[in-house]
Amino acid sequence: MKISPMTLSDIDQVVELENKTWSEQNTPVPLPVASKDQIIQKFESNTHFLVAKIKDKIVGVLDYSPLYPFPSGQHIVTFGIAVVEKERRKGIGRALVQIFLNEVKNDYQKVLIHVLSSNQEAVLFYKKLGFEVRFRPAYFPYTYLSTECEVYLEDKESWIELGGSGMFRPEVLKPLGVDVPVLAFGLGIERLAMIRYDISDIRMLYKSDIKWLRELPTTNGVRL
Repeated sequence: MKISPMTLSDIDQVVELENKTWSEQNTPVPLPVASKDQIIQKFESNTHFLVAKIKDKIVGVLDYSPLYPFPSGQHIVTFGIAVVEKERRKGIGRALVQIFLNEVKNDYQKVLIHVLSSNQEAVLFYKKLGFEVRFRPAYFPYTYLSTECEVYLEDKESWIELGGSGMFRPEVLKPLGVDVPVLAFGLGIERLAMIRYDISDIRMLYKSDIKWLRELPTTNGVRL
């Protein structure tokens, strides 16, 4: 097996592999996920591709790029990976990830991935590689499938819920004239405030207690 950067002559194989790999069970992205024009556009806009080949046949592909376009987020990189089904569990995915991590270690400080909690094969794969993955199935009235995101706080040695997400239900979108999948997500800034101000009961944030609010250690120049 040989792993190398993708070339333009590889694009047709990459498109075929990606469209065979991704389905409604493992991605919220509208299908088909890849096209030749889309891959070329990503290729030209700072997305890097690594391909794994066996006798000139592409059996795996990994693409990576900065997660955020703004300067303060340029230290975070994200990636996606696809491996031919019959070639899985042979070390191809692991080899692609290892080369990717080696290539980005001097340019990025953090690697972030997004995985549907229903995609248990991928969750297990990333856990074996040492990634901390924790998404819990959840219920929200306007979305399905739904999940909650949790982050690990090293100083408290515990997980905390930080946000929720899901795909809007069709009956929510139909009155608006929308007939394509729409992802909904949101962050729970209340929990960030609880950490910042050492609050143990989230209900305190919703009480109309001016005296308590004035006693909070807010930033300089802020007066309630």
